Amino acid sequence: MKRAWLSLLFLILKLALAGILVAVAYYLPGEGNTQLRFVDYIIDIKTGALAAGCVAVIILTFYVFKFLAWVKQLPVKLKQQLQERRLRRAKECLLESYIAMSSGELDVALDMATKSKGLDKADVFHDIFEAQALFMAGEFEQAELKFDKLRHCKKTKFLGLRGLISMRKKQNRQEETRLLLIEALKDRPHSVWVLKELLDHNLKHLEFDKANTVVEQLRITGHLDKQKSHRYQALVAWLRALQAKRSGDQSAFETYAHQSLKLDPKLTAATLELAQYYQGQGQSSKCIKTLERGYENLPHLDYLGVFQAVFSQETTLDQYRLVENIIGKKLDHRASHVILATLAIAAKLWGQARLHINILNERPTQLVYSLLADLERAEHPNHSQTISDYLKLAVQGMPEGEWVCHNCHTTQLSWNVFCPSCQAFDQITWETQAMPTSSIALIK
Repeated sequence: MKRAWLSLLFLILKLALAGILVAVAYYLPGEGNTQLRFVDYIIDIKTGALAAGCVAVIILTFYVFKFLAWVKQLPVKLKQQLQERRLRRAKECLLESYIAMSSGELDVALDMATKSKGLDKADVFHDIFEAQALFMAGEFEQAELKFDKLRHCKKTKFLGLRGLISMRKKQNRQEETRLLLIEALKDRPHSVWVLKELLDHNLKHLEFDKANTVVEQLRITGHLDKQKSHRYQALVAWLRALQAKRSGDQSAFETYAHQSLKLDPKLTAATLELAQYYQGQGQSSKCIKTLERGYENLPHLDYLGVFQAVFSQETTLDQYRLVENIIGKKLDHRASHVILATLAIAAKLWGQARLHINILNERPTQLVYSLLADLERAEHPNHSQTISDYLKLAVQGMPEGEWVCHNCHTTQLSWNVFCPSCQAFDQITWETQAMPTSSIALIK
């Protein structure tokens, strides 16, 4: 709008200037035969004024026609500028809708999306934001209509399908979810999101062969490297082993557990379950070999409980000796010191317990303080104040480590293929927190 009026003002100035030139050409000559000498040339002023007048008329005519053309184009330009202004305002409303949606202000998000739609009916983005806001607000019927509308538009088909898939999952309508995923995969054959959703769906419904097919497709398309694809295949095999165990097929359990460990030797849960299976079958040598291989690949505190269960019939001294042999290749690992310190206290090997705890003291945690309290209680049961001090420090200290889901960031009691809180696939990992380097006094 501002540009149009400036253009008009500039054109009026040009017309005024041309009019001045014509007036000068008409009135300047006056009476008489006035001449002007310039070097060797003599110019008659009337002739010059006439020529100047002709030029001024031509200029004036040009700008008159230009002015008329400008007037003719004025409505178009004004409409264009108003349209640009509306589009700019629509984008601002859309941005505000996105910010409100991110902050959880769903009512504001819906209002801004609606306002954006009123300003720019041709833009599909406000439909996308409006559908998402309705879904997040729990208004599924209206959200479904919006997502279905997006689904039937060629440009937004995948977005509509993704919204409907999220709704069907929330409504626990599994068969419809599967059909929508297949439709989405046809629309976007290389979508890593669709492939992972299909993998998740197949695993939760025990369709293991289909799950392996999806893993292979993810690897072929480059979304999974060799190590990660082996990890996923190992988890598929492990879920098959658990299914076989629940159904009482011990042979299948053993087969699939071995397959999972072959694909991923660091799968601690499979190692511990298989070791306990061998122990229950009376195959002690296979049990010990399984524990040795598993611990060598990935030492962890979870082995302690299984060691104690497997060697429960042995004396506490023999338990310490047997476990020390099993974890011998990883004696310098922190988990090894925790395990051996616990068994040494039970076996009343005070010197060995002190040795391991003093090494752990480089990074004091709740577990280290608990071991100190256990050692003090076992060796000096009358030192109640010292025991109490260690227990207080244990309450205040940092945890040794936690199982944390990377998807929902919740702390879990143990590892699982699917997060118990958000059902995310293979997102739980063991996390340790950084802590001050200050340490407690060494045990004498």
